[in-house]
Order: sequence, then structure tokens, then C-alpha cells
Amino acid sequence: MNLAIAKVVENSIAIQSESAVPLIAKIFGYSRVTEDMRRSILESINYAIESQKITKDGDFLKPL
Repeated sequence: MNLAIAKVVENSIAIQSESAVPLIAKIFGYSRVTEDMRRSILESINYAIESQKITKDGDFLKPL
């Protein structure tokens, strides 16, 4: 999951968490995002920030 998050953030340069969710789900082959998936992906995004895989600048996610 961290690799997918990092890839989306790197390709977008700067993206908001909510906008990244469907792009991350698409990497895993999902065309739609359920509320449970959204919650899980957002938790993974927060974990990626805490583990310094990506950074957060205001509302935007950015690559390291």
C-alpha cells in the first residue's frame, strides 16, 4: 500500500488526501471506492506520513 501511495504522490507532485484515494484504489484494480476502502486508504496515507514515506504540507501530500 505504501508503494502505491508514494507512486500516486510522486506522479501528482502535490495532491490532497481525498483526491489520492481513487487513484490509489485504481492501482489495485478497483473502479469504485466504498466508504470502508476510503477509510482504510486514508489510514494508510496517515501511516505513510508518520513513517516518513511522504510528507504533508498543509492539505497537500508531497513526495520526500
